[in-house]
Amino acid sequence: MAENQDIGKVLSMWQAGGKASPLQMAMAAKMLKELIDSFTEAGIHKEDTLYLIGVMLSAGLNKQS
Repeated sequence: MAENQDIGKVLSMWQAGGKASPLQMAMAAKMLKELIDSFTEAGIHKEDTLYLIGVMLSAGLNKQS
């Protein structure tokens, strides 16, 4: 799940003072939407999907700090 690491990297740059470019933020948003859609298509409820994504992103951000 390299995409999750990319999303985490962009979000950590953004948290560190907005160093992520608008293009990087748009790409991260697109990846997040695709991830949400894939979990939803797999039959996972949206609330559970959002929780799982939050856990994955949190783990990625904690790894980078």
